[in-house]
Amino acid sequence: MYKPVVRIRKQPLPGGLGWCKTAWTNVSTAALYSRTPFSPHILERLRMAQVVLFGLGSGGSKLALNLTQAGVGRFRLVDPARVQLHNCTRHVASLRDVGRRKVDAVSDVMLLHNPTVEVELYPWDVFDPESPVKPEAVLLEADLAIAATDRTAVQLAINTWTWRLGVPAIFGGCYDGARGGEVLFTLPGEGTPCLSCLRGGMEGPERQGPFDYSAAQRAEDFQGEPGLSAAVDLITDVETQIALGVLLRDTDSPLGALITPQYNFLLIGGALATNYYRFKRPFHIFWQPLNGPRYDCHVCQPVRLYDELPASVAQEVPPEFQVLIER
Repeated sequence: MYKPVVRIRKQPLPGGLGWCKTAWTNVSTAALYSRTPFSPHILERLRMAQVVLFGLGSGGSKLALNLTQAGVGRFRLVDPARVQLHNCTRHVASLRDVGRRKVDAVSDVMLLHNPTVEVELYPWDVFDPESPVKPEAVLLEADLAIAATDRTAVQLAINTWTWRLGVPAIFGGCYDGARGGEVLFTLPGEGTPCLSCLRGGMEGPERQGPFDYSAAQRAEDFQGEPGLSAAVDLITDVETQIALGVLLRDTDSPLGALITPQYNFLLIGGALATNYYRFKRPFHIFWQPLNGPRYDCHVCQPVRLYDELPASVAQEVPPEFQVLIER
């Protein structure tokens, strides 16, 4: 029986910051993608796409694998954590990976499914001032950033940097017990509300009970929301297709047609979502209208230099600058 051989290579990136993984294989890429729904020029577009993934937990690891299997060709994986025993029930890593860095465990799985990908590994919290790699370096020339971390402060930092650098971004996650989740995509410069607009103007679901983190000493001790792997998959599978849609917006792929700035916040209810948060029934999925962008958002709205001017003075502002004082 024919058995493919895959050999994974790891080498340092220029400057000694991070690593890159590639693979050698005797697998035919034409055979590998013989049942893909994408045409050759769409596959080439995905092969050249650069995706930055922040966070490789239960959701982030599956997003990495899903996008790899879809044909995305270049990744930067950012996560300082290691695989722990409790990860294995909801993660692409397995028991043999316990103790390994998540970036190593996840990249190995990616390369075993699609050996044509190139994966850069950054096992640091790049938003920590002590990190040897800064966010702007990781996001350089990125086509899409995905925030798959459940740390709100880090998500907001990713929102700020991606908007500043003009990088489309996706923010996804599960709610309490993985009964549902959300996906927000942002397109800088195209009028979409950003994550700061959302979190400042719309409440999330209330947690149904406190989690005991009294013994937590490290970031790894915060285990996130408990939930079935299948319930997490429901969120990440939808998020994967939205991510592909963002990457294929200006192509003839039907996935690209899903992405419109007016509808950028999707709520996804699972099997147990009935009467939880905004969900009315099991598997209730819908686009949630947003009031935004928020006028006072410090991330996505331009600085309005004349906001504090008296009306009599504001009337003297030349017409071409009136946009700066519109309320």
